[in-house]
Amino acid sequence: MAESTRPQKRHSDFWIGLYGQVWIHSMDLWSNWAEQLMYLKPQKRRFFLQGLRAMRLIQSAF
Repeated sequence: MAESTRPQKRHSDFWIGLYGQVWIHSMDLWSNWAEQLMYLKPQKRRFFLQGLRAMRLIQSAF
C-alpha cells in the first residue's frame, strides 16, 4: 500500500515475509485485549480494521 506523502514504501516485501508470521502469532495472543481497547477508543476502529485486513493478506500468503 503506497502512502501519498511517502516517497518509499514503509516496509519491504522481505520485511513483511520475515516478520509477518510473528505478527500473526502475536495477534492471536493479544486480539482480545486489542478489541477491548477499540471499545474504549472507537475513533481508532478504522486503523484496527486496516490492521486486520493486512493480517488477512499476510495469512493468505502463508
